[in-house]
Amino acid sequence: MSFKDQLHNLLEDAYNLKIHSIERLMGYEIATYKVNSHSGAFILKKFPKENRHHAKIVHENLVLNAIKGKVSCQVPEICRTGEGAEIFETSSDIYRLQTFLEGQFLAEEVPSNEILSDLGSVLA
Repeated sequence: MSFKDQLHNLLEDAYNLKIHSIERLMGYEIATYKVNSHSGAFILKKFPKENRHHAKIVHENLVLNAIKGKVSCQVPEICRTGEGAEIFETSSDIYRLQTFLEGQFLAEEVPSNEILSDLGSVLA
């Protein structure tokens, strides 16, 4: 069974999604995939199962949840598994599924004064 087939099965089992396609996105430090399903498009991040990655994911989730609705730009939603967890773990990896947002990464654009002000307010 190919790795994409394994991901396909994991996602269908853990998130109850009907997967149409999985595409590896290049240029990321962590393995990142665009997942197209009957429910829309998602981003799947795959981290090696290490304590430092687990802590990083938990903290990223806290930040994403904290800034949601407090900034003028869109923030991806973290998808919960069928059991309500924000992350999914196998014996060797940790996964997080989040909604796909069309557009440019904030780090690749010159941020507007409005976005900088929003981020400053949230961080203060």
